[in-house]
Amino acid sequence: MLRSLVCIFFLNFLFGCQLERSPSSLSEETILPQLRIFKKEQKKLGVKELGLAYQVCMSYRSKSFEMKTQKIHTSFRHELTVKDCDGNSSSTVLETKLRLKEDKLYFESRNHEKIDFFNIMEDHQNGAMQVLCPAILAGDNIYTVLDSGEHIYSYHFKEFKENILLTISLSGKKKTLVRMDEFLISAGGKSIKRGIILEHKQSMKCHKREQVFSSLTQSLII
Repeated sequence: MLRSLVCIFFLNFLFGCQLERSPSSLSEETILPQLRIFKKEQKKLGVKELGLAYQVCMSYRSKSFEMKTQKIHTSFRHELTVKDCDGNSSSTVLETKLRLKEDKLYFESRNHEKIDFFNIMEDHQNGAMQVLCPAILAGDNIYTVLDSGEHIYSYHFKEFKENILLTISLSGKKKTLVRMDEFLISAGGKSIKRGIILEHKQSMKCHKREQVFSSLTQSLII
């Protein structure tokens, strides 16, 4: 059962938000291609990383309850920074309001112009951890690396100052990095920011250009 859940997560991750298309529209899609068994299973999370993953899921769950009961229609501001394959970058401030639809928290843009951004508020039920959190909170362990035969997926948790950095990467057959998502998560103590994504950076390998990546970084303005 756990293997099937992990397969669903990573296949969704593979077909998730990409910079060529709008994250705000893609995050509403559900794409579940035919599942298949992964050929190779690597090591499971160590005790420290599993503890951090558990902390993330608990923080997400607490945040979700608070947001759904107290913060709907609250305004949030984000700084968006886009870097293209030529190294050019630009930034803008995105004004949003928190909304709730079908038990999913999401940010609704208040800007007049169309802007690509990550509109789902990550929690234990939606986003990158929606399948893994139930398993982790149930006391199960999960694998750090999975090999589908075509792609290699890996994810890691580590402490970063008072926060937790979750990194999810996708590599090709030759172990060449294709895509990386980095989530800086506030997961400490009784802070009102507990469970909040302080920054989400998504990097995508530029076509036919070695070691060159474009990126979209979305930072919460506190």
